Amino acid sequence: MCPVSANKSYRLSFWFRLVFMLGLLGPAATGIGASELVSNRLPEFNKVQLTVQAREILRVPIGSGENELGVITPEEANPEGPMSFVVSGTGGIYVLDQTNSRLQVFRDGRRIKTIPIPGTVFIDLELLPGGLIALLDNVVDKVVVILDQAGQVVRKISLDQEGIAEPGGITSLYCRTEGLWPGLLAQVDSNSILLAGPDGRPAPRIMTLPGILNWSGLRLLKLEMEGERLAAVLKSDQSLQTWKKYQASFSLPVGRVYGIWEDKFENIYLAANIFNEKKEASEVIIFEPGGRELARISLAVSRSPHEINNPVRVTPDGAIYQLVVEGQSVVIRKYND
Repeated sequence: MCPVSANKSYRLSFWFRLVFMLGLLGPAATGIGASELVSNRLPEFNKVQLTVQAREILRVPIGSGENELGVITPEEANPEGPMSFVVSGTGGIYVLDQTNSRLQVFRDGRRIKTIPIPGTVFIDLELLPGGLIALLDNVVDKVVVILDQAGQVVRKISLDQEGIAEPGGITSLYCRTEGLWPGLLAQVDSNSILLAGPDGRPAPRIMTLPGILNWSGLRLLKLEMEGERLAAVLKSDQSLQTWKKYQASFSLPVGRVYGIWEDKFENIYLAANIFNEKKEASEVIIFEPGGRELARISLAVSRSPHEINNPVRVTPDGAIYQLVVEGQSVVIRKYND
């Protein structure tokens, strides 16, 4: 068996177990100093390319009906799909159906609730404790709107204030309920801005963090592009002063990074779209805590040009979800069970 250090409190995640069972992973990397480069450019036979049979968990017709999701395909403007989605801790899927001014909530493949939202310009959402929902408008009103489960506006937080250089640079929201800075945070590239507490009340002052808080809120993650095909994910220690580096090379130039995450087992996920003039792919690279690349998971490649601001999510338990527009449907797939 692949040895696991006795002082590790995490258990083996789905991906670690999968690669181990395939017999493709050598002994776990140990004893790497926090300031050392954790190189991921391994010989090709040590890299694991997995084509996972994704499970379709939701397929919804395009439209404005009560069980549909809105998609805009104008002739002379940017086509839009649902801009974002989140998966709750109990398995509910909240889809930002901004073209129909609503959130559609699904469970077990069917709609269970519709929540009205005040406008069509929101690009991201996040769930807060107590059933609250945060919506991001980074361009028009430059505001984060906090709603309850009935769609009533609880409060608004302006993004046009001191400490936020460019509201348009904010691409997403995320919430941490514990750790060093619990609350609602806005992501700008690989930095974070603390906007509010976990209850959605505005923070006493705007604070910028040099990274994205991991699930526990105790460490930071950030991304650095070191070339058109080379990316590095950096993870801080709890002092936020020393960083460990996980390096990944891609077979094609990186067109867009969908996100970086860490799960509860301290595995790190990097999701990106890569392409050149002949080929396009989307994939998730997974690193184990010591830095070794566990696997590359091939995601679906959208064949339609519809804009989706946040099409990939990774939950703290390591589940990967993807939202795509396919023909006359909006589809969400889960890439592990």
